[in-house]
Amino acid sequence: MKWFHFASVAAAICLFSAALAAQREIDIQMPIGTSLTHGQTINHGKTSNGDIINYVVRIENVGNADLALLAPVVDGSSYKSVQVQFTSVPPAQTLTAGNFLDFNLQINPDKDSDWSFNMIITSDDPTNPTFSVKIKGTEGKPKKDDEDCSTSESSGTGLLVLLGALSAAVVATRLRKARA
Repeated sequence: MKWFHFASVAAAICLFSAALAAQREIDIQMPIGTSLTHGQTINHGKTSNGDIINYVVRIENVGNADLALLAPVVDGSSYKSVQVQFTSVPPAQTLTAGNFLDFNLQINPDKDSDWSFNMIITSDDPTNPTFSVKIKGTEGKPKKDDEDCSTSESSGTGLLVLLGALSAAVVATRLRKARA
């Protein structure tokens, strides 16, 4: 009787281990190398009408079994003031274990207003069969690369600081000359 019990427990462990061993697991990266989580919101920042924003999105099968994918879609109810286009992506595909698929996501705000949409990727991943990410932006001109650099061009503060430093140098020079 004990032998039968041991054999059935061993068989159950083998079946359970085999079930764990063959898993499909999706990893969405945007940009490549940065994994996203289901339900995450990506804030692109300020954009203007006519700006074209390009992202490369990677879908990777990090599991050890084949992963069936449907083409990414945009949730129609979340679509607001923006045009979205996916390129370089087949309509449906099976990713073998360890392989990935890259596609382009092009975003074009069509109004000078806040915009958003949900990108949805459907697969047979048992944990995240419907992977959704909200991508949004806000109205306004995008920040230029050098906007963080402060030269105080927009106020007289920089000039006042410069004059103060110059005055201090003149006073220091006169004090040195007076002591000599």
